[in-house]
Amino acid sequence: MKTAIVCLLLTAATATVCAQNIADSAAGYSGTQGLNGWWYGYYDVSGDAVPGYDTTNDFAQCTIWDGSIWWAGDSVWTSLVASSGHPNGSVNNPGRPTREQWAVRRWVSTVTGAFQVYGHIAKENTACGDGTTAMVFLNGTNLLTRSLAAGDGAGSDYSLEVQLQANDMLDFAISAGCCGDAGCDGTTFTAVVDRPLQWTVNGHYYELVRANISWPAALVAASSRSYAGLPGHLAVPTSAPENDFISLNLGTGNPTEFAWLGGRAPNDDGIWRWVSGPESGTQFSSWATATAPYNYVNWGGVEPNHSKPDENYLMLNIGQIYNGLTVGQWADAAPNPSLSDPVIGYLVEYEVPIAQLFIRMAPDAAVVYWSTNASGFSLQTAADPSPTAAWFAINGPYALESGFYEFRLPLVNLLHKQYFRLRYNRPP
Repeated sequence: MKTAIVCLLLTAATATVCAQNIADSAAGYSGTQGLNGWWYGYYDVSGDAVPGYDTTNDFAQCTIWDGSIWWAGDSVWTSLVASSGHPNGSVNNPGRPTREQWAVRRWVSTVTGAFQVYGHIAKENTACGDGTTAMVFLNGTNLLTRSLAAGDGAGSDYSLEVQLQANDMLDFAISAGCCGDAGCDGTTFTAVVDRPLQWTVNGHYYELVRANISWPAALVAASSRSYAGLPGHLAVPTSAPENDFISLNLGTGNPTEFAWLGGRAPNDDGIWRWVSGPESGTQFSSWATATAPYNYVNWGGVEPNHSKPDENYLMLNIGQIYNGLTVGQWADAAPNPSLSDPVIGYLVEYEVPIAQLFIRMAPDAAVVYWSTNASGFSLQTAADPSPTAAWFAINGPYALESGFYEFRLPLVNLLHKQYFRLRYNRPP
C-alpha cells in the first residue's frame, strides 16, 4: 500500500500595505465642496416626486457657507458642521418651514478594495424633540439605519466593512423624527474610512480605533470588528518586532495618548495574561517579569506599579514620552480612561482564523479533512515541501461530513510522498 506524509502549512495571501484614515469627516471638514473628497448637502424629501433616496438625483449641494457651517438655505434647519448635522422637519418646526429635509454628508472614494467605515452617532440636543435617524448609504444602498431617542446623548459607535471602487459614493444622512420639535434634532455623526496595516512577518493586520471607551467595552468592540473576512480582537503583541511595528506605524505622535491592548491581570495579583485572540488565557508577565512561552514584555519605567485600585488593564503608549514611558512601552491602567490613564482608543488585530488539517487512511483513499470554521481556505498539494515547491490547488469536490470538510484522494493517485496545506484566500 502507498503511504503519504502530510505537511500542515497555513499561509496568507499577500496584501498591499495601506495607511489609515483615508478619509475622516471631522478632520477633513472644510468650507470647500469636494475638498478631501467630502461634499455637504441635503435630500429634499418633501420635494421628491419619486419617493426614496436616489444617490444620483436626490443629493443637492448646500450653497451657503457662513464661515463654520454649511446651510441648505436661509430659512431651514438643514445644516452640517465638522462632527454633526441637523435635519429639517415636516411638522412642529418652530421658526422654520415645515419641509422634510435630510442633512447629508457625502464622501467620494478615490480607492479600491476592502475598507472599514466607522464612527459615532449621538444626539446633541437632548432636552427636547422626539429623536432622529442616522443612515449610511453606499451608491444608494442602505448599509445602516440607526434611530436615536431624543435624550440619547451617549449614543453608540458603528462599524461597517465595505468593498469600494473609485468614485463610489458614501452618504451619511440624518433625518428628523416624525412629530417632535425639529429644532432639537442636532445629531453627532462622524465617519472614518480606513484600511488596517499589514505586518508581513505574520500576515496579521492592525488598526487603531479612536474612541472614548473602557477596557471591557474595547474588548467587546474589537471582537465585533472584521476586515476582509478576518475576525478582530484586541491586539496581542508577543514579541519586540510585533510591538515595534504597532507603535511605529500606528503611533500618533501626539502628547499623552495611549491605546488599549488585550492584556490584563484578572485576579489583581500581578499575574498578567493575554485575554483576547488565540493567545487568550496565556500568562505573559509576573509583575514586570516576562514569562514563558513568549518571554517578552515591554513595561516602561516602574510599570506595572498598581498605583490605583484596579490598575489591572494593559495600555500602550502611542503618543510621546509620558511620565518616563517612551513610545511603544506598556503601563497598567484602571479600566476607564482618565487624566492619569489617557487612553484615546484601542488597537485591533485581525488574523487568519485557526484551521486544523488532518489526514486518515481509508481502504481505498487518503482522506484529508479540516474543520468547518476554515471558511475562505483552499486545499493545496505538492510532492515537495521546500520553499520553491510547486503547490497545486485541489478544487474538490469537498464533502461535509460530521462537522468537517473532506477530500478523498484515491490511493491509486497518491504519490509516494505527498504534502497538503490549507491556504487562506484573503478577499481583495
